[in-house]
Amino acid sequence: MRFNILITSAGRRNYLINYFKVALKDRGMIIVADSNKFATAFSDADVSICVSSFNQQEYIEDIVEIIKKYSVKVIISLNDYELLVLSKNKKYLESLGTKVIVPTEEIVSIVFDKWKCHNFINRIGLNSPKSYLKLEDALNDIDNNILNFPVVIKPTIGSGSEGVELAETVEELKLFYKIKCIQIKKANSINDSTALSFKNNVLIQEKVEGKEFGLDIVNNFNSKFFACFAREKLSMRNGETDMAISVIDKSLIDVGKQISKNLMHLGLADVDVIVQDKKIFILDINLRFGGGYPFSHLAGANITAVYVDWIIDNYDLDTKKHINYKSGIIHSKYDKLTRIFV
Repeated sequence: MRFNILITSAGRRNYLINYFKVALKDRGMIIVADSNKFATAFSDADVSICVSSFNQQEYIEDIVEIIKKYSVKVIISLNDYELLVLSKNKKYLESLGTKVIVPTEEIVSIVFDKWKCHNFINRIGLNSPKSYLKLEDALNDIDNNILNFPVVIKPTIGSGSEGVELAETVEELKLFYKIKCIQIKKANSINDSTALSFKNNVLIQEKVEGKEFGLDIVNNFNSKFFACFAREKLSMRNGETDMAISVIDKSLIDVGKQISKNLMHLGLADVDVIVQDKKIFILDINLRFGGGYPFSHLAGANITAVYVDWIIDNYDLDTKKHINYKSGIIHSKYDKLTRIFV
């Protein structure tokens, strides 16, 4: 049997395509689908297909066509917005004989909305930065010295660092808040797939200072905890980790286990945290391979190989053989050119 894997919205993540190709070997193909016909990941895929954007009606039709044509066994998405669409259609897609490595719609919606995610984090006993939906609530806490500048203003719906502003005065806070409300209202009128009620669309959040870490929290495809790998972020670029050092820290692993147990996600969750005076704050949770995954992979956590074992239903195999994680290993990303064929 061929185990063809469809990776959607791969964008520039050629490294992930190659990791999966090495892990899969000659047991199947890596098929890449993206709405951008110039996606660099196409250059390393076995099969490259340009599809409709996730917010177009034709998107699911395109995915179904690929499943049927190439006998796709597994779908893995690398896009936050796309996860919600796939989760809504998961039952239908899996009726075609493919496994969709996406959690339930309920789980995706918890982390897709940053306000819901903030409440989830607090509910399970972990720390999230002080957060506000109403401008007057934030201003009141600033007046009472409960909230201090600088503060972060961002949409409750968003991916990476898009739409994030930093305010250092009351005047800046009021201005950025008003601008964000206008931008989000305009965006919602165009794209209903990510729209929430208007009053819930702007989040004001305490800016926590400290050491920033990325966690790869891995559950198996039965939503049971497998492992957690941490890295300290040494530098960032465009919202993604640009340089990092691998770390093994029990307190961070314990946080990973707690998120895993309560969220019960499927596969890998990419989590951003900040440690301030030994207190761990959860900043963001993304239910996909994130831009920091290569740092875990190159430090000895070959999750792509673990995925492949699980995909071919070899839960009896010793998947820990793919894990030899070491601390103190530093890696940095760099730019590389690849030829695009269209």
